[in-house]
Amino acid sequence: MSQSGEALRPSPEPSDSAAGRRLRSGLHDGIAVVRRNPLIFVKAALAVGAVALALARLLAPGYTGERMDRTFLLLLAAAVLILLVPWEHLTTLKAAGLELTLNRPQVAGALRALQLDRIDKREIRETLESRAEKLDVLRGARVLWHDDVPRSTVGGRRLLRALGIDVISVTDRETALNTLESDCDFDLVISDVLRRTDDGYKAEGLVLVREIREHPNPIINGLPIIFFTWGRTQQEAEKQIAKVSRMHPRPQVTISSDTLLRTVIDVLEDARKRPIDAPLRKDPT
Repeated sequence: MSQSGEALRPSPEPSDSAAGRRLRSGLHDGIAVVRRNPLIFVKAALAVGAVALALARLLAPGYTGERMDRTFLLLLAAAVLILLVPWEHLTTLKAAGLELTLNRPQVAGALRALQLDRIDKREIRETLESRAEKLDVLRGARVLWHDDVPRSTVGGRRLLRALGIDVISVTDRETALNTLESDCDFDLVISDVLRRTDDGYKAEGLVLVREIREHPNPIINGLPIIFFTWGRTQQEAEKQIAKVSRMHPRPQVTISSDTLLRTVIDVLEDARKRPIDAPLRKDPT
C-alpha cells in the first residue's frame, strides 16, 4: 500500500517571524514572475537605466551646458516608453529569418488555470513553473493510477487532471489489468508497491508490473510505469522494486509528490512525442 497521504500537503517549516515569511514569499513570487517572463526584468532594468542616465546628466557637477536639454528629455521619454509599452506580452521576435518564441499563449493559459497560488507546496509550484514549456504536450494524455487506498492520492490525481490529463483510478491489480485489456489506450501507469491484506502487506504492485511486461499485447507491455511510495528513502524504494527493475522498459520509483510530478511530466512528454504505434483498422466483430 502506498502511504502517500503527504501528497500536496505543505512541508513543515521552522518557526519564523511573520514578517520574514512574508518577505520570503514576496521574493519567491517575484522570482516566479520573472522566470515566467524574463522580459519584465529587462523592461524594468532598461527603464531604471534610462532614468539614472537622465539624473546623472541633470546633477553632474561642473556641467556648464543647459541641464534639461534634448538628450535629457530623450532619456526620460525612453524611460516612459519602456514602462508604458507592454513588451512583456510579446510572444515572438522575428529578425533576419530567425524566429524566437518568447511566451507560448497555451502554456501561459495552462499555468493560469492551475492557480499556482493555491498550491501550498513550494516544490510543486517550482516544478510546474520550471516545466511550463512541456505542459501543453500533456493535454489529452491518459494515466491509469493503481492504489488500494485511493483517498491518499486524491490531491495528485486532481493536479494531473488540472494539467489536462485523464486519470483513471483503480484499487486492485485485477481491475487494473482488466482495464488495460479492455482499453489499452493509456500513456502511463502509476502504481503503489504494497497492498494491505489480512495476512499483512503483499507486493501487488510488483505483480502488476510483471503481468504488464509479460502481456502479449505490445501496446500494453510497452507502457511506462512509475511506482509512487512514501516513508522510505530513494535507495530503500529502489531496493523495494529490485525484482522488477531489470524489466524493459524499466519502471521508475518516486517517494514524494513533487518528484512524482516531475517524473510524470517528463515521461508523458517523451511518450506523447513518439509515433502512434497501433493498428488503425478495426478487428472484425
